Order: sequence, then C-alpha cells, then structure tokens
Amino acid sequence: MASSICDACHYYRLFQNTNFGKYVGLDTTNEPNHNAISQELKDSDERYKFDTYTKHVLAQGQTTTQYETEMKRRFMDEPANLKLLIVVSKLLTGFDAPSCTYIYLDNELRDHNLFQAICRTNRLDGEDKDYGHIVDYKELFGKVQDAIAVYTADELDIEACGEGSNVEIKDWLKEGRAKLDAAREAIGYLCDQVLPPRSIEQFIHYFCGSAADPSALETTEPLRIEFYKAVAASEVFRSGSRHPRTY
Repeated sequence: MASSICDACHYYRLFQNTNFGKYVGLDTTNEPNHNAISQELKDSDERYKFDTYTKHVLAQGQTTTQYETEMKRRFMDEPANLKLLIVVSKLLTGFDAPSCTYIYLDNELRDHNLFQAICRTNRLDGEDKDYGHIVDYKELFGKVQDAIAVYTADELDIEACGEGSNVEIKDWLKEGRAKLDAAREAIGYLCDQVLPPRSIEQFIHYFCGSAADPSALETTEPLRIEFYKAVAASEVFRSGSRHPRTY
C-alpha cells in the first residue's frame, strides 16, 4: 500500500525491470488523460503517472477499469499469476482475497483505515495459511497494536472517555484547525521571501523567474509546487472544518 500514486507508479516501474515484474499489478485512482497533462512539464509528477499508465501498464486499447478489474480478479482467483498488487487508497473495504498473506504498509494510515488495511491478511486460505504478515515501512506497529486492542476488545468502553477508556475520542475540528494553521504558515513562509513592494510583479518574478531566462520556469518549479500543495491543503482543511465531526 503506497502513500501516493506517483510512488506506486515508481514501484511498479522498478518491478518491471526484474523477472518478478509480470506478477505485479497496479490499482490506483489515476486516470490517464492527454488533455490534463498537455501543459505539464516533462519531468512533472503528472507526466510521470501518465507515462507509466500509457507506456507500462495499459495494453493497447485497454481502459483503466478493464485493467484494474482483471488485476483484482487475478489477485483473488489466480494468485500464482499476480503475486503483488500495488494500491493507493483502494481495496480497504469490499475486497476479499483469502490468498493475500502479506501486506506492505508504506502509507501513514490510522484508526479504522489502518485496521481495515491489516485485516486484508486475516482470512484463512487452506491448511498452509495460519496467519497473515504485516511488513511495516512507516513504523506503524504501535498504532497497529492500538487498533487491534480496540476492535478486538471483549467490550468497548463506549460510555467512558479519556483515561481508562479503550476508545479514543478525537476532536477532528481541532486537528483540522491545526493542519489548516500549518498550511497557512507554510504559505506565509513562502510569500515572505518575495521582495518589496510585494506587488503582483514581484510574486510572478519570485515564483516564475525572469521572463528573459529560458530556464526560469524549470528552475523555479519546486517553489511553485510547494506553493500549490500548501494552498491545496489549506483549502481542504478549510472546507472540512465547516462540517466538524467528532469520533
């Protein structure tokens, strides 16, 4: 389970350079679109994902839905022909593959998402499978233990909260606010580097470089990507804070 589509594509490509590559599948939310990447730089993440799907994943004339349906079928029904399925935010629920024995966690999961992920390996599949294996690349083992302790407890202390309870109540409004503040702080830090008088011209020059320099856009690309990510994060947390839910 990868943390991003770009990482998943990178792992998939690496496996294709080995004899194991033909036994590896990919299942993400990515949908390659020529129009969407027409303005993307050659070395951008979007271009990398597009090239991975169109050049390495999909067969001629095959859609992503057809490909992913076939990969899931092979993983469930023909595990000898598909030994590894790389996923991103997929197959946590409504997916049953008893032959799945190992799960490789390379994503920051928590709470019910973490519990659902590790449960993918808990189905017995004949006499040769006594239990599943979790390979943890993100040091989530402590969180795994907490998730198992809560969901397998004889009785959940749903009446009690705080110390002594085996159910942790989280204020998602507070957490979302903290993430929103962090995103805004990141935006502020980036914009603080813009020179006075800090009009639109100075911002364009800082984030895009000089129009006289043919390599300016490529040189300043990391700054723009960092800015876009911070703005996107602030919008997500700002929107989410309008409908707070506490668990």
